[in-house]
Amino acid sequence: MPLTIEDSLRSARLWDFTNLNKYNVDNRLIVALCERWRPETHTFLFPSGECTITLEDVHMLLGLKINGEPVTGKTEVGWEIVEPILGSKPLNVRREGKSIRLSWLQDYINCVGMAGPTMTLHMFRAYVLYLIGSRIMPNSSGNLVHLSFLQLLDKSLEEVGQYSWGSACLATLYRSLCDGAIYGTSDMLGCTILLQAPHRKSGSRV
Repeated sequence: MPLTIEDSLRSARLWDFTNLNKYNVDNRLIVALCERWRPETHTFLFPSGECTITLEDVHMLLGLKINGEPVTGKTEVGWEIVEPILGSKPLNVRREGKSIRLSWLQDYINCVGMAGPTMTLHMFRAYVLYLIGSRIMPNSSGNLVHLSFLQLLDKSLEEVGQYSWGSACLATLYRSLCDGAIYGTSDMLGCTILLQAPHRKSGSRV
C-alpha cells in the first residue's frame, strides 16, 4: 500500500524540516555575522561575549536528526546511477558536471505528482535530494546538488532516516563560515536559517 507523503517523510525523520516556514534571507545580517566568526573556536565574537550554533540548535530549530549514521560516501559516481534511483534522468543539456540541477528535480517532482496524496519511492528520493541541495546543504551555485548524495538515498525510508542530516547541515555551515572569515568568500553556503535565529552561549556547545 502506497504511503502518504507525510508518512514517508516521517519515516525518514524529515517531516518537521519540510514544514518549516519559509523565510527571507537577510544578506546584510549574514555578512555581518561572517565577519565576526572565529574559525579557531567556531564561535561568533561579539562585544558581549561569544556564542555559537550547536547541534542542539539544529535539532530544536530544524527538527533534523543529530545522531546516527554519518552522511558520507564516494564522490566518484557516474550518471548511470541516476535513472535506477530516481526513475528518470536529465537530458544532456540539463547536466552540470557531476551535479543535477535543482530546477530539473523540481520539474520532475511536479511531473510525477508531488501534489498527490501518496509518495512513490522514486518521488521520495527526488524530493529528499532536492531538500539536500536547496535547504540542508546548499552549495554556492544555488541550483545544483551533487550526484554522490544519491548513494545515500538508494535505501528504505527508515534507513534514510538513520542518517545524521543535522550534523551534516551544521558541518556545511561551519565550513562556509570559516571560508568566509578567512578568504572573504562572497557566496554563503549552508542552511542560513541557523544564522537568523537566537543562538546559545559558547559554553553550551554540544
